[in-house]
Amino acid sequence: MGSGTASTGTSAGTGAPAPVAVRERFIVIRFVVFIVIERLTMFINDKFKLVGHEVVAVPDVLEWAQWFETAERKVMSTTLIDGSRISTFFLGLNHQWGDGPPVLFETALFSGEKTFVPLLMCEVRESEVVARYSTWGEACHPT
Repeated sequence: MGSGTASTGTSAGTGAPAPVAVRERFIVIRFVVFIVIERLTMFINDKFKLVGHEVVAVPDVLEWAQWFETAERKVMSTTLIDGSRISTFFLGLNHQWGDGPPVLFETALFSGEKTFVPLLMCEVRESEVVARYSTWGEACHPT
């Protein structure tokens, strides 16, 4: 075996890893990362979708992403007299920090006034999160 062959793991005379060896290591690393992520998602499910008004856990990230891409997530939206808007949406991801049921719905108030945001180069309405809920029923009929 001479130097510069893929079997030695180095390029000809440079001591650098051969392209095949680098590619093989990259494939192995990608596979290990994929397995670790899959194992973690078995124990931590933070992805959900709506089937009608029912919340359903979705362990598969690709299935969830495909659903999320086209889903109608608006629960309700109302424009107030002053031009402000209050909207409730299904978030699709658990926003619970700590113990308790998953927090999956959010109601936000968007002011009637617009403010220019230089970073975005456009005007946006200011918003404030008013409340978060775990179920469709709570989001539609807050107490």
